[in-house]
Amino acid sequence: MWEQLVNIELFGAMVRLTTPLLLISLGALIVWRAGIINLALEGFILLGALSATLGTLWADGSLLIGFTIAVLTCALLGIALAVAIVSFGANQIVTGIAFNIGMLGLTDYMSSVAPGMLNTNGLRTAIIPNLPLPVLSDVPVVGPVFFDQSPMFYFAVISTLVVGYVFKQTGIGIAIRAVGENARAADTAGISVSRIRFFTFVISCVYAGLAGAFLSIGYLGTFISGMSSGQGYIALVIVILGQWTAIGTLFAALLFGLAQALVVRWPSNLTSFPIELITALPYILTLGIVALVSKARGP
Repeated sequence: MWEQLVNIELFGAMVRLTTPLLLISLGALIVWRAGIINLALEGFILLGALSATLGTLWADGSLLIGFTIAVLTCALLGIALAVAIVSFGANQIVTGIAFNIGMLGLTDYMSSVAPGMLNTNGLRTAIIPNLPLPVLSDVPVVGPVFFDQSPMFYFAVISTLVVGYVFKQTGIGIAIRAVGENARAADTAGISVSRIRFFTFVISCVYAGLAGAFLSIGYLGTFISGMSSGQGYIALVIVILGQWTAIGTLFAALLFGLAQALVVRWPSNLTSFPIELITALPYILTLGIVALVSKARGP
């Protein structure tokens, strides 16, 4: 029976489901290292997903334009939210949660009226095809799992390596870390704390928007109300589990991706476990990790 579950298809699903989690988590990591916890990520996932879908339909099926519109939309609203939180000192927790609630209602409404505005029967779009990497995709077992995936997965992994390098080896990375660890000392050293936090906040919103765009036009081929499913909050737990490092975040995202893949691919004939327990696995894992690392200290 277990052979039906633990196979190449399971690990392929793990990689696909890890992709949006890793993108969101990287955004959360970047802004958290600067001293801000972006609780609005959930809303930006929904915004990116809907923007990408509507942009693709508006552009007669152009996925590239869909992604571009998602990035621009999330960047613009990210700037507006950064002005409120960073420039005017709005409470980041209250503002983030209020934004999430607003986006849940707005995207739900827009997804119901948009088909009529665009003269379509629904919000169905094409999805980004997988991009097999020459030679590597032919390697047994590992090739189909890791090297025959969406271009967005490769982008997420490359982004992880770049973020890790930037934090450790570049001046801007050191400045971000300094702002997160001791903003007063960083300001004394001539680093613009507000500018660093503003920039990293907008970057985190763009990454969340890219994750939402992947969910809608890179994975499902449609927009579904509430499709973020709490991933914006799970991303914060992934960053904590990864100990606020890029590589740690990658492996933590893979763990949560595996948990979600188990939910998706769990065979119905494995009845020894209640299906409700399996469905709740990612959230149980989230609560467990929060309890275990509750004393961990981040920036």
